[in-house]
Amino acid sequence: PPRGPRIGPGAREILERGRRGVGAAVLLQLGAISLTPRACPKRKDPKDHEKENLRRIKEIQRRFREQERSREQGQPRPLKALWRSPKYDKVESRVKAQLQDPGPASGTEAAPFLRAHSRCGPGHPPPRAPGLQLTPPDPGAKVPQGPGLDVDFISHNAQAAKRAPRRHSRSLQVLTQVLEQQRQAQEHYNTTQKGHVPHYLLERKDEWRREAEARQHSQPDPALPPGHTRMPEKQRLETLSSLLQSQSQMLRELVRLPAGADSLKAQGHRAELDRKLVQVEEAIKIFSRPKVFVKMDA
Repeated sequence: PPRGPRIGPGAREILERGRRGVGAAVLLQLGAISLTPRACPKRKDPKDHEKENLRRIKEIQRRFREQERSREQGQPRPLKALWRSPKYDKVESRVKAQLQDPGPASGTEAAPFLRAHSRCGPGHPPPRAPGLQLTPPDPGAKVPQGPGLDVDFISHNAQAAKRAPRRHSRSLQVLTQVLEQQRQAQEHYNTTQKGHVPHYLLERKDEWRREAEARQHSQPDPALPPGHTRMPEKQRLETLSSLLQSQSQMLRELVRLPAGADSLKAQGHRAELDRKLVQVEEAIKIFSRPKVFVKMDA
């Protein structure tokens, strides 16, 4: 008998799966998965920043009013401690040491007063004034002894003022020096620069002249007819010179002609010379002008 196709042990399962379709297999695999939606986390309400700022402003105003009320009632305010570097914690105060150190007893040490006649100025010490005593001293009375009681300070100051050198004011000395410097500068200007045109002005004047000439040459000639151009000066002079030479040559040739020649050839040559002379004279008149205009080629 004919043998059928060989079928493996898992062929029946594959066949059943193909009949049911791939979608059924996927549904079987997803059977164990819960399709219920998950509980979404609750979102927080957006923060109201305007309301929060108003609350803070009101809180600050309330504290400020309390501080003002406490200040009006005279309550002591706490002072903020000043910042101090810890580097000077172990340094003793000199003022504190001077306050703790007891001073010398009164009368034990003489005070450092100025010496007598130390500010009487230069010169000799002030003279004595014997005429200060109006009444003769009592021999039995005690005369007070002390420096400066019998010194004539007025005469001493007068003599010191006479011997002192006369000094001028500093401002007057400076003013004199400034005036002297100005006088010397004016004399130097009068001798070197006054009446002379500066070099930079001469250079500037030449530059202005060259610019004016260049500007004049660059402007078109008002007498220039349309479609013409001005002949260069060098070319005009060369043409005029050649015309004058041709005129002189034709005049010499005309003079050399025989006077009694009545042939047709001689008469024709004379007429040709006369015609050429007329043309040359007209050309000389044209090229003798300062400006010659030549028609441009189309």
